[in-house]
Amino acid sequence: MKHIEAKIKHALENKGIKCQSIFAMPDPDDTRILLAFNSKDNRKLSTKKIEIALESLNV
Repeated sequence: MKHIEAKIKHALENKGIKCQSIFAMPDPDDTRILLAFNSKDNRKLSTKKIEIALESLNV
């Protein structure tokens, strides 16, 4: 797993969000990351909660 994917996965886990998979999408102009979550592990997960966790990373 690359540095950015590992950083995101560990940061989400520290915030209590279990991330099943993280994929870096090949794009020459912009870095894009695809996140996959398991709904059984994250029953109260919302896009806002993910957004706040990712914004705290300063990535």
